[in-house]
Amino acid sequence: MTGGRRATRWRPGSGRSPSALEDELVLVTSDGEYRCSVAIFAVGMTEPWVPPIPGLELGMHYVHVSSAPDRYEDRRVVIVGKRNSAFEVGEAIVRSGLRELTLVSPRPPDLARLARSPLRPWYLTPYDEHVRGAPGRYVLNASVEKIERRGQEFLLHALDPTRPESVVVEVDDVVAATGFRAPLQDLPELGVTTVLDGRLPALTPFWESVTVPGVYFAGNVTQAAQGLRKHGVASVSSMVCGFRYNARILARHVAETVFGIRLGRPRIEPANVVPYLLGELTRAPELTMQKGYLARVLGIDAEAGIRNLGILPLEVFVDGSHDGVAATLEFDADETIRPVVYMRRRGVLNETALPPHPLRRYEDAEYGEPLDALVRPLLPS
Repeated sequence: MTGGRRATRWRPGSGRSPSALEDELVLVTSDGEYRCSVAIFAVGMTEPWVPPIPGLELGMHYVHVSSAPDRYEDRRVVIVGKRNSAFEVGEAIVRSGLRELTLVSPRPPDLARLARSPLRPWYLTPYDEHVRGAPGRYVLNASVEKIERRGQEFLLHALDPTRPESVVVEVDDVVAATGFRAPLQDLPELGVTTVLDGRLPALTPFWESVTVPGVYFAGNVTQAAQGLRKHGVASVSSMVCGFRYNARILARHVAETVFGIRLGRPRIEPANVVPYLLGELTRAPELTMQKGYLARVLGIDAEAGIRNLGILPLEVFVDGSHDGVAATLEFDADETIRPVVYMRRRGVLNETALPPHPLRRYEDAEYGEPLDALVRPLLPS
């Protein structure tokens, strides 16, 4: 897509078919213009992003780091950043014979709670060498003030809150491991509000722009819809193992709310509710991967009975109003994985965490009996 513009707006729920109105969006591409009522942008976070630190533009973004085995031999390298990509780059180049490696950013690496951290242990060789005092391996918890060029080297000035003066690091190479942003192009000009320094669109739980109805996002951009983040645990919507399930939910949501294609809501007999939920907690990949973010939801109504509403964002059920039950898996405050059941009866929401299981198997009486006691008051007689 090279650009876009808005035409007459059609709003879902207006009672008028989108085909009866002028298209909502005009997408301008190298292959011509495409008009549509709803647009889903699966554009990824593909543009390198560098924060406005004076002089950081003199270095290179980590996407351009060379893989040549001798590129960093006997050189001093500083990496700005201490999240997963910074340590991944450090792990890769530390084996190339470099003289010094320094990682610097304000916050310390989050190692105490790995379930909440973006770090992966197999990239932590630079940190391990730092804490053991290996020569030429440093991890600084400091803010980068500026970067200056001095001849063939760089001077990085960092502000350490525990020291009265700046820390100056002399290096040969500066790498910005500062992440990416979504290529939104002119969408902000059309009214799409952004977050995270303009790197991501602000999204509803169903991954729709909060300010421009009909503009949706798929792929790793869906991480902008953060969910409940209980105990600080984020979704894995930044990775394919997470956003693949978001995409299925989004397709169903658009089909029903925009195009009026009503998909089935299978009825479940009261006697089957507990076995069904325990089976989902044990085997459903959506719940296993998107812990505390996606849930299996059953709607319960005196007239309609018990209906399977499918896999939905947990936030949608928690912030909703209809009676029912949502089953999910979550990390607790100690990073133990537990089944958690949310129930709403007569408008009152309650949540109950069930005991953990060492093999995450929940289809026995240890779980069946307490779950039956929880949901029975909800079930039609």
